[in-house]
Amino acid sequence: MTGVVSLKKTINHKIRMYRKFKYLLILMIPGIIALLLFSYYPMYGIIIAFKDYKLGDGIFGSKWAGMYGFKYFIDVFKLEGVRNSVMNSLIIGVYGFVVSFPATILFALLLNEIKLTGIRRRIQTISYLPNFLSWVAVSAIVTDVLSPTHGIINKILYFFTGETVFFLIKPEYFRHIIVLSSLWKSIGWGSIIYLAMIASANPELYDAAIVDGAGRIRQAIYVTIPAIYPMISIGLIFSLSGFLNGGDFEQIFNLVNSQTLRVGDVLSVYIFRIGLGSYQYSFGTAIGLINTTIGIILLYISNKIASYVSEYTLW
Repeated sequence: MTGVVSLKKTINHKIRMYRKFKYLLILMIPGIIALLLFSYYPMYGIIIAFKDYKLGDGIFGSKWAGMYGFKYFIDVFKLEGVRNSVMNSLIIGVYGFVVSFPATILFALLLNEIKLTGIRRRIQTISYLPNFLSWVAVSAIVTDVLSPTHGIINKILYFFTGETVFFLIKPEYFRHIIVLSSLWKSIGWGSIIYLAMIASANPELYDAAIVDGAGRIRQAIYVTIPAIYPMISIGLIFSLSGFLNGGDFEQIFNLVNSQTLRVGDVLSVYIFRIGLGSYQYSFGTAIGLINTTIGIILLYISNKIASYVSEYTLW
């Protein structure tokens, strides 16, 4: 009887809360509808991965691919091109993580040490600007800067060595270009959340550290970094789960060419080339579905690992 009474109280409380915030709930309806239409409704398209999809027959009219529809999933593990793209994605993903993740945190810490407000704001503004450029524009800038005829990098090289380098067609330089251009574009914007958390740190902790004789470096280690530790933990989880992305599709697609495809053909580019370029819709969808599934598994594993070493996790 007590349980029934408690349940009724809970239900009545929920009803009162819904009535109290009914107008806010009504405002949520357009967003929920948009989410269902543009994010969840298209998910039925993953059925293509299990069928021999023909444009004329449609998704439901196409025949199932092999026994139980797993023909293309089996083919994924047989093709050398898939293995190569997975390896490229892992190398670029890990390389980008090792460089970008600590660099963003370090940049936020260095900005925090600039006490002249005017100078700090100018640096912040300049570092934020690349984030608002599309990858098409950034790729054009990178191409122009590295141009063997009029690029500033090659002009400097020619001044000292008398030679120029075709950076964008050299496989040995491609991954470095991808990672560094991505860092240049995202480092300012990525540091915003860290700066916000640093600003919310208790000033008394810095005063206590100064009284104890701590210099700027020790203050950063023992006060500033612990203040941003929750965001570091969450950022680490998302970064680890995105290893197979191998960077932004738009970035690599606009910079890769036939000379660098061997080292730059990441999964997202491979899926685009096979799925749309070669009209192998079912095979491309199967690769994309596997990629997404692995991403979810990595997200779960990284969150689980974080739960053992930290109290700040996604769930």
